[in-house]
Amino acid sequence: MFEHLPCPLPSNQLLPVPFGNQSWVMYRHENGPWEIYSDQCPHMGSTFSKKGWKDEKGCLRCPYHGMTFSKGQLQHFPSMMTKSENPKLWLPPIHYFLYGGMLWYTPIPSSLNSSSLLLPYLPPEEHDEQFRKIEGFIDINQYQPLVTENVLDMLHISYVHSFGNRLSPFPIDIEYEKLSNHSGQTRFLYSPPHQTISQRVGKVNTVLVENEFHLPTTTITRVIANQVTKTVWTASLPLKGKKTRLFWRIYRNFWRDPCFPCFDIIGDLLLRYLMIQTLKEDQDILSQVHHLPSTTPTIRTKFDVTILKYQNAIQQWIRSVPPKDGKKENENE
Repeated sequence: MFEHLPCPLPSNQLLPVPFGNQSWVMYRHENGPWEIYSDQCPHMGSTFSKKGWKDEKGCLRCPYHGMTFSKGQLQHFPSMMTKSENPKLWLPPIHYFLYGGMLWYTPIPSSLNSSSLLLPYLPPEEHDEQFRKIEGFIDINQYQPLVTENVLDMLHISYVHSFGNRLSPFPIDIEYEKLSNHSGQTRFLYSPPHQTISQRVGKVNTVLVENEFHLPTTTITRVIANQVTKTVWTASLPLKGKKTRLFWRIYRNFWRDPCFPCFDIIGDLLLRYLMIQTLKEDQDILSQVHHLPSTTPTIRTKFDVTILKYQNAIQQWIRSVPPKDGKKENENE
């Protein structure tokens, strides 16, 4: 399973990285590769990222007792006169790779066979020069599966978001297509209210919406109004407890200035403001949802088709991943 991590800070800083139910520290040496290790010193449990530092040799120093680590191995302890003879890896690392300007977590290759690995998905707009992108993230007090399902929910738009149309709330001409065993797309028509981007820029009363999922947590929402396209990419990262970090990117082919590209920044600022308002509305409604991801709702509608297909794909994928010991569940029966 792949997840992506927050954007790096300058090389002279230690960056705390929440991931799963653990805390990690990320740093690098000048322009070298980033290193990500457990943020807790194995001696007395002090946190490196709060008051720790990198010394002149680029080693990680504990702020509590001065222990020094290099590549996760203990190098020096103030009570020791010489370098440690113990080669043990005291700080567990995170393995990652760079893709699309982001860091992505990857399991140790031997833990999963290649058929189970899912590469991160970025839309075609990522490589299309007609499109400009902005990005960010938001922390939401809700379980990761419910955050992803919220993005795939086509009906909540009309009731949760300020740009929704409560007078004509229902999507029409809904069509679902399976793209692969790990992805699917729902296409439908939607009538936005007056004074939205679709009407003011696209000059239409009805937009085409393409809503996709790509396992494990990526979603694509593409709103098309004539030649105007806005594409929203998201991926969610589970944090400690009931909290999720939702990363997002918006791609657009409008509010562009071919003569003076510097004025594209105005479009960036406006679109970022609108996106933050939208995410705060999602954040608010999701904080009120008292529903466990493993619980099946008692009511389902035809508008839940994308969510249901996503849930089924996740379950099938989980069943296809062999356990770390390489044994199947019923092998010992």
